[in-house]
Amino acid sequence: PTKAYFVDDASVLSKSTRSALNKKLGILETVTGYRVEVVTVRKLEFETDAFAFADKVVDNWYPGDAKKDKGVLLMVTAGKEGAVTGGEGFVSAVGDDLIDSISGDNIPIFAEEERYNQAVLSSVDRLEAQLNGQPVPKAP
Repeated sequence: PTKAYFVDDASVLSKSTRSALNKKLGILETVTGYRVEVVTVRKLEFETDAFAFADKVVDNWYPGDAKKDKGVLLMVTAGKEGAVTGGEGFVSAVGDDLIDSISGDNIPIFAEEERYNQAVLSSVDRLEAQLNGQPVPKAP
């Protein structure tokens, strides 16, 4: 884990997106207790599946029970794919339908147009609404 709420290994997030993520996700963690981190990579090198890679990130950053309320939003720019995963508490609170919608709709639709900032911010907005018990914005 990092002090910031993102690891932009693919170097695709703008300065304003980075700032917005730190602000939004910092407030989310303070209000709900759920820590969500955004990870961007150009391509998967050690895994062929985005969810398997994201699970490894969560397991490495938060071993054992530490991962319960932690989540990761992963975006793979070369494959134009992504994943949302995390500990048991996070996954239960977010729900399978929203996880599937973000990884199947938000990320691929915006990534196809190389609108990576929009992909990340719209996905975070949807996660934030769900975790705060508010109406979740529709997929693009």
